[in-house]
Amino acid sequence: MNYELVCNAIANIFKILGLLGLLFFLNSSSILADNLGNLHQECQPKIIEVTSGVYVAVGNTRAHITLIEGDNGVIIVDTGDNIAAAERVITQFQNITQKPIAAIIYTHSHYDHTGGTRAFLNGDRIPIYARANFQAGGVKDNKLQQIDRDRTSFQHGTFIDPKEIIAVNKTWCKLPIKNGGDGFVPPNHRFTQERVSLNIAGIALELVAAPGETDDQLYVWLPDKKVLLCGDNYYRAFPNLYSIRGSYRDVKQWVRSLDKILSEEPEYLISGHSLPITGEEKIKLIITDYRDGIDSIFTQTLAGMSRGLTPDELVEVVKLPPELATKPYLQENYGNIPWTVRGIYNHYLGWFDGNPTHLFPLSTRENATRISRLVGGKEKLWQVAQNAFTAEDYQWTLELTDYLLALEFQTGAVKELKAETLKSLAQKETNGNAKHYYLSIAQKLQHHSKILLND
Repeated sequence: MNYELVCNAIANIFKILGLLGLLFFLNSSSILADNLGNLHQECQPKIIEVTSGVYVAVGNTRAHITLIEGDNGVIIVDTGDNIAAAERVITQFQNITQKPIAAIIYTHSHYDHTGGTRAFLNGDRIPIYARANFQAGGVKDNKLQQIDRDRTSFQHGTFIDPKEIIAVNKTWCKLPIKNGGDGFVPPNHRFTQERVSLNIAGIALELVAAPGETDDQLYVWLPDKKVLLCGDNYYRAFPNLYSIRGSYRDVKQWVRSLDKILSEEPEYLISGHSLPITGEEKIKLIITDYRDGIDSIFTQTLAGMSRGLTPDELVEVVKLPPELATKPYLQENYGNIPWTVRGIYNHYLGWFDGNPTHLFPLSTRENATRISRLVGGKEKLWQVAQNAFTAEDYQWTLELTDYLLALEFQTGAVKELKAETLKSLAQKETNGNAKHYYLSIAQKLQHHSKILLND
């Protein structure tokens, strides 16, 4: 056998595979870049006339506000995130019609959809519709309000440089978020039924229970106009099926709600955070893909769980099917597939991955102590961490700095290295929630490290 020829053949195969991998990466990067560029267009303040009598204010608040004009009044669907932003929208709506507000509808309880209500009420008592399980603030236990607030601010990048915020298909991309929720008013008309038919100001509409991004989600269906307002059950990015601030969304229910939306056969679709979509066939294609993408991740995860795969093993194999992976509205700018997989696993089986090694693990400090001994001591571990950073091996650097922090070794310097590592990771990150969290924690660590280094 000519080993030289064999080796050359193998080398050529690897070159071809490497080239194919590079082309796939460049194509994926191009899709992500195009997606983010398009999303920034959705942040420009404007009023869109979707069809006769239906207007959407986009780019003024982090969630769209919709006006539906009736015979002798108007309906407002969602009210934005704060009073000041809502007042700007009211001024724009008054250029369209002076008719009084007959009702307000909340698609769900997130405060970027409910925070501007007082501006619309102007002291009047107006019916405000929502589902019976509407959960103001979205926190299931009041004892968790502070941690929820902190992690939400990290995820959204509340305190980082606004230039670093990624659009991620949420129209709050570049908007200030001060006074969020300052105009919230609780709903005074709640319904328990699966579907409620109403006629308000001569407008025939149906409110339909549609749990998805929140358990209290609903969609608004205007059968005469073939308009459907879906709240946050669709936006132009892979959905946030597990939110890193600490919120699991019922994936199975979300899929069912998308099936409901498809069954209405809408000709106009208004999302809470993306530009309206026009055309029954186009809507059918997008929502079908969206449903199939979510369902595929869910089905693959359950199948892997049933085979005994752990969360770490599952995230290596669960992917979108190739025909869906390149769709611009399924890019991971906002939600993330590995986070979704871990969320599904934890929802169904809890924290234990089935490996008995993990029943009673060593404490973080004890583990760090033993790792330190293996490499020759804390100083050596510190040097390994610095070398990893220089080599741009950023995830490994983070894990090593966590060991060093557990050992309380040169805490100020280690926090500074971890912060710089997080900032380096953030510069390469296209998922908005991940990038914002990286930069938020880096900012927090550098504030602490400066104090420690100056002591």
